[in-house]
Amino acid sequence: TMLAKAEDTVSAKYFPLAVGNKWAYLKASSVAGPYSYSIIVAQITKDTVINNKKYFYTNVTPSVIAGWIRYDSTNGQIKKYYDYVQVCNHELMHYDLSVNVGDSCNNSYMPCTVNNYYCTQVKDTSLFGINTRIKTYYYSSSFHNGGSTILVNFAKNIGCYADITHVASVYGQNHQIYTLKGFVINGQLYGDTTLTYVNTINTNIPEKYLLSQNYPNPFNPVTKIKFCLPVVSSSSLKIFDITGKEVA
Repeated sequence: TMLAKAEDTVSAKYFPLAVGNKWAYLKASSVAGPYSYSIIVAQITKDTVINNKKYFYTNVTPSVIAGWIRYDSTNGQIKKYYDYVQVCNHELMHYDLSVNVGDSCNNSYMPCTVNNYYCTQVKDTSLFGINTRIKTYYYSSSFHNGGSTILVNFAKNIGCYADITHVASVYGQNHQIYTLKGFVINGQLYGDTTLTYVNTINTNIPEKYLLSQNYPNPFNPVTKIKFCLPVVSSSSLKIFDITGKEVA
């Protein structure tokens, strides 16, 4: 007689998936210079069924899993559907919400994964008046002339609480920090009640000319290039290929 594996309904609470749920984050970004700030609202806007599995569509999330995602109750994993991925049933696992301290989100038994996150901390705390438990995931990678680290926190009954990305290279240091300011879960509002988009740009004037490393690098099909001027003036940014031909 074969026994069916019990469904993991507890881990699902670390990323509540339901149409209408939303999270408002304060985003702080720095590309080899001063920080700029904005409010980013992530929201589950619709659901659908693909291959007999229910998915939810997120417009944007700090944990880089915007698109069609689902919670797999058989193993506690958050998976994203990729139409162009021809293996793993078109799914890749982004986070294993069932892990404990020291566990990895990727090993020989989990080949269909995106990044090799490790659970570095599990702690009980109170957020927005809710008694919760936070799981912290850590990821690091290296590339030519640099490397990057990512810390992501998921809070039980809340969702992604914070996401910190740090990229260092010979060209400078880039930082991107998302911090949860308010959210709506099953129609209940917590924290910031505005949940509106605002944009605040740091007005500090740099002391010298600065051209930052493009990010992401390598890129396809787009990238971002930040530059700073110590004076207020009209400016243009031209891009040349390796032969000296102007391409943009």
